[in-house]
Amino acid sequence: MEPAHTELRRTIGLPLLLFYGMGNIIGAGIYVLIGKVSGEAAMYAPVAFLAASIVAGLV
Repeated sequence: MEPAHTELRRTIGLPLLLFYGMGNIIGAGIYVLIGKVSGEAAMYAPVAFLAASIVAGLV
């Protein structure tokens, strides 16, 4: 008995397109944030990110 052959639909709807765009914006924002925090906090940047991750973990 052979498995049924199914094809994927290659379409992107509006909701998926919006989520894709938001993911790209948030992802790029993380890299910008690291640069800004490093410039402001200097050697305390790891402490700032640790504190932010703890707060984010509580939420």
